[in-house]
Amino acid sequence: MNLNENIKTNITNSSVDSESSIYKKSVDSESSTYKKKDINAFIKKEGNLYSVKENSSNSNNDTVYSKESTASSLQDTRNENRTKKKRYELEKRKVLNMLINENIAVGYTSMTEMYFKQLLKVEGTSLTKEVINLIYAEHFDNPEILQKITEVMSNLDYDELYPTNTILALGMTNHTDINVQEAAIAAYEKWDDKRNLKFLKNINYTADWIEDYANSVIDYLESC
Repeated sequence: MNLNENIKTNITNSSVDSESSIYKKSVDSESSTYKKKDINAFIKKEGNLYSVKENSSNSNNDTVYSKESTASSLQDTRNENRTKKKRYELEKRKVLNMLINENIAVGYTSMTEMYFKQLLKVEGTSLTKEVINLIYAEHFDNPEILQKITEVMSNLDYDELYPTNTILALGMTNHTDINVQEAAIAAYEKWDDKRNLKFLKNINYTADWIEDYANSVIDYLESC
């Protein structure tokens, strides 16, 4: 091989080695880039998974807390209702004892009436209505108690007890005892409210004299 050919061969080999080196560096560089991308992708993926797990854990904790909060709220409501029922029962017994032992006469202020007025002032309408409802419901078969409670109720603040008072009076007008019916009609007369005409006009009265009394109250309310 002559000198020129040797030089060409060396140049060719050098070129190949150079290209090979450049290619290798390029591959290494790309490989390094891919590795960095893979690592970044892995870190991101793991980070997201951790975030999801963390959020999931927090969500589960929130759910548990929510259930515990709901259960606690329901328990509080039950306890509150039990307390109210005990209070209603206590006040009902007090009033019932007064009704039994007191002679309640029309036109006179009774101790029971005074107690109810104080109850309305201090405790409000809710408790007062409930006590009256309980007495009516539990003693509907006792005409004497019904007459007394109707007379007392007719003297209490009408607007505060409306419409409970008018509905209870309606029930009394259909009672088998004629004296209970009379007490209810007398209450309607005392309340002086035309809205009660619809009740008085739609009752099957059991005696002529009680029907005459009801008609006189109807005439009075219509003339007001």
